[in-house]
Amino acid sequence: MRQLPWGFRLGCLIVVMMSLFAATSAWAANGSAGWTAYAEGLDALAEGRWPAAVASFTRALESAGDDATIVLARGALKDLERARRLGLRGREAELWTYVAEAMSGSVSPEHALGGYRPNSGRPGIVSIPGHIAQGRDDYSTEYGSFLAYQLANEYQKQRLPRDFGGLENPEATRSPQMRQTMQRAGRMFAEKWLKRPELASINLARAKESIRGGQGSSFVQAQRVLAAQPSDPEARYLVARSWLDAGRLAKARTEFTIALTTRTTYVAAYLGRAMAAVRLGDAKRARADRDTAGRLDSASTANARGAIEAELARLRRSNGPADRLSRQSSQGHGRGAAPLRRDLSGPPPRPGRRRARQSEESGPTRRPREIRHRRGGEPWREGRAAPGVRALPLAGIA
Repeated sequence: MRQLPWGFRLGCLIVVMMSLFAATSAWAANGSAGWTAYAEGLDALAEGRWPAAVASFTRALESAGDDATIVLARGALKDLERARRLGLRGREAELWTYVAEAMSGSVSPEHALGGYRPNSGRPGIVSIPGHIAQGRDDYSTEYGSFLAYQLANEYQKQRLPRDFGGLENPEATRSPQMRQTMQRAGRMFAEKWLKRPELASINLARAKESIRGGQGSSFVQAQRVLAAQPSDPEARYLVARSWLDAGRLAKARTEFTIALTTRTTYVAAYLGRAMAAVRLGDAKRARADRDTAGRLDSASTANARGAIEAELARLRRSNGPADRLSRQSSQGHGRGAAPLRRDLSGPPPRPGRRRARQSEESGPTRRPREIRHRRGGEPWREGRAAPGVRALPLAGIA
């Protein structure tokens, strides 16, 4: 058998590889669009916009294919059954099946309380087993208990007739209180699934956009990234920036340091840690981080280093003699030095009387001290001002 020329075989191989690359790129683009639609659906679910959530989940399924978790999120009874057939791990689909049956009254034979009686005219009643509400590695007990008892059982109680243990109040199922409960359940579901690794890049992009726009949601978005990827330096940096903006300087320094352990050339983290240090009054560490950032990237960090220089100059101006004395006094107290006596007009107390007083106060039956003045008058008790002595305005000292 005559072999094909080498050049022809090489050309066929290149065509096949290009076809595979094009197919893979198209699949990745569709998958990315699907996960974006899925994240939008979770956002809508958390905000109580249920029709918009269903539409987003449907778009996600059209783009990403039959993903069991997206089918679960859409949440109709047939979707819950389909999610289990697709191999969804854990008991969450079963939990939501119980909830949906309790709320709708469309109860499957295996979940019906008292057995299944078709065409009996009896309303469907669901009793959710305790092991379903109990959390495990698939969801927490708080999550399962809220869905089972505060949403499903409460909705079912309002739906059922009085003869079957209900309140026969269908209007209550559309009340603001029930709507609030349903919205909280949606938030709990959305927050649980927004932390999945497939959404880390979407959450990170959202966090960056939020911090550029001065919005406060960057912390939440970055925490979702860290739940899936704890070592992500950019998410850690965004968390640190949020703490810095909130004035939690020590917490911000800690998060900046964690980011730098993962990426030692992270210029923005050095500048953020320097700003936190200078606001804490630690000029030495602030200068060290500022200089490191300048060595790594002197051109693009000029503005940020100028802001740090301004803070350092303000710190130097505030460090007058009185401030230094105050800091030294507070540092001395922190090292265990004896505090200054407030009243130096009289003689110091005798050691013997001080020890006697301490032994009296440390006894098991301590009584309020009673001291009678030399010139007579009623005795003074601890807790009120002595006669002729004005009480200190302690309420004004904070």
